[in-house]
Amino acid sequence: MKRLFVDIPKLLKEESLECIDCEYLYHEGANRGVFSIVEIAEFGAYCRQCKESFCIEACPKDALEHSKTNMILRHNMRCVGC
Repeated sequence: MKRLFVDIPKLLKEESLECIDCEYLYHEGANRGVFSIVEIAEFGAYCRQCKESFCIEACPKDALEHSKTNMILRHNMRCVGC
């Protein structure tokens, strides 16, 4: 099975931050660039994808939602990290 390894500390080094901001803030569409990989990598490690998603109901900022494929998605710009 092929896997994608994302070295998050290396990705977030100071010299790469400008590139990440550009990709995330200025490129529209489904693929928002490098920062989307960081979102997926960080959240995927903690989310159990429960069938009854109490986290979605409890989220005070509506930062979590189900996707069309029934995966739980987090909107980082809304999330306060509670």
